[in-house]
Amino acid sequence: MFEEMKELTKKLVAIPSINGSSGEAAIADFIYGYVSGMPYFQRHRQDVFTQALPKDQLGRKNVFALLRGTKGNSKNTLIFHGHMDTVGVEDLGTLKEFAFDCDRLAEEMKKLPQTEEVRRDLESGEYLFGRGASDMKSGDAVFLVLLKHLSAHPEELDGNILFMFNPVEENHHTGMITGLEILKQFQEKEGLQYLFAVNNDYICPLYAGDSKRYIYTGTMGKILPCMYVLGKETHVGQCYEGVNAVNLASRIVQAIDLNADLCDAYDGELALPPVALKLRDLKPWYNVQTAREAFAYFSYMIEDGETADILHRLRDLSQHILDDMIACQQEQLQTYSQAAGIPYKPPAFEGKVYLFEELMALAAERELVHIEQNLAELAVRGRENHDDARDIALAAVQELCRQLQLSGPAVVLFIAPPYLPHNTLHRDKPDEALLMKGLERIAGDMSAQTGETFEVLHFFPSLSDSSYLKIDDSPASVAALTHNFPVHEQLFPLPMDMIRQLSIPGINYGCYGKDAHKRTERLYMPYSFGILPELILKTIYTYLA
Repeated sequence: MFEEMKELTKKLVAIPSINGSSGEAAIADFIYGYVSGMPYFQRHRQDVFTQALPKDQLGRKNVFALLRGTKGNSKNTLIFHGHMDTVGVEDLGTLKEFAFDCDRLAEEMKKLPQTEEVRRDLESGEYLFGRGASDMKSGDAVFLVLLKHLSAHPEELDGNILFMFNPVEENHHTGMITGLEILKQFQEKEGLQYLFAVNNDYICPLYAGDSKRYIYTGTMGKILPCMYVLGKETHVGQCYEGVNAVNLASRIVQAIDLNADLCDAYDGELALPPVALKLRDLKPWYNVQTAREAFAYFSYMIEDGETADILHRLRDLSQHILDDMIACQQEQLQTYSQAAGIPYKPPAFEGKVYLFEELMALAAERELVHIEQNLAELAVRGRENHDDARDIALAAVQELCRQLQLSGPAVVLFIAPPYLPHNTLHRDKPDEALLMKGLERIAGDMSAQTGETFEVLHFFPSLSDSSYLKIDDSPASVAALTHNFPVHEQLFPLPMDMIRQLSIPGINYGCYGKDAHKRTERLYMPYSFGILPELILKTIYTYLA
């Protein structure tokens, strides 16, 4: 199957399914055609189908294929899923025209200076280069080829395998979220009993020199904390009379970005620190007035933390930064006044950091009875205009501040899309502990069989569609999230009850690669097309034989 998986990966890479492009629909059509052509699905056409994403202008869709085992009457079902989209290709620079041609890209990369490691991998012949080769079209290819071979012998399976291929994973995860309805329908109408799901998203070294192959029993959660920074504008000729929102926002970003003290943790595993993804002022044009407003947001990975605790910690840190900036500015004014020989008269600035829910409570106290409706209507208009979801949430916060007549200096801390629940297997829950032991046994057997070193960990370290199969966030944590998430019903509605009802453990195996989302993205083929398929088959026959 090695060559078959390799060639199919190349064909999938050749379809430029960049997130937010029509290529996402094109690759879904290709996969649907590939599965539909299998003899099994020629005989069972009702079991391969697509599901359109609602109101999607690009025509994106999920692809489902249900392989029904005939060895017995078991309703036990495994889910195999993967995403079909990729990030863009701007990072490849002059090589971006070759991004979707694995062989040509490798040849062109050989002509350019590379690090010693990349050069070695290029010349080894064991790596496949290309956008999506690692993340994660190779994983889809492995599933598809296995489906082809498994569907030739359904009599070997006592149970079912549901294959699901989703678009829109690289930002809002709309494919998986939409697909939950199909999972629920199969469960209710056909009695499918989901044992667990396996995602084939890429795995990679966790540190320099790491050669382990990881199996993850869950996935990180994520929130997107946002800071609306409201300064006090002034002319540059009276610069000490104001508070520059850009200065304040940049100080907050510096304090939070990559701050290891803010890392969440669970059972000996440490999440990565928050990462700044956006920082900009909100001046629409040039003038000599200091910035009154600025905007920043962060990716914040969660393993077990409570949303309220995280928000309060960020608020306290931001309040410290705000107070410190005002004090530093007054010190600078004193230094300037002494040097200029003028009286020192510091402005009386007092700043405060608010949570969004605190401002909504203040609006209720002031009887702004239509505020929620006004913000919802604002969000609907923003969606109709195809505005960025983060900007719509920001606009809602700005409108709330306007109606409250909030003056700076101030910071409003709120949450914007996307939100990803965290989940994993817990040893104090009998069913989950039993599955954990089963996976550890499979990993041990594979280590003995192949000589590879496998390790089972709790959390897939990147973001994953698996977040929406099971939710470990507490009700209190979800409540804190929604209370601080402006217009969340319009921007990012989640079927929370359905996720809790399904509660499908989300495992990640994954092809092995390096440098996903980088110009040197590449897939290690000996493991991905040789050992990984055996790992998946061993899992299938352990639970469905």
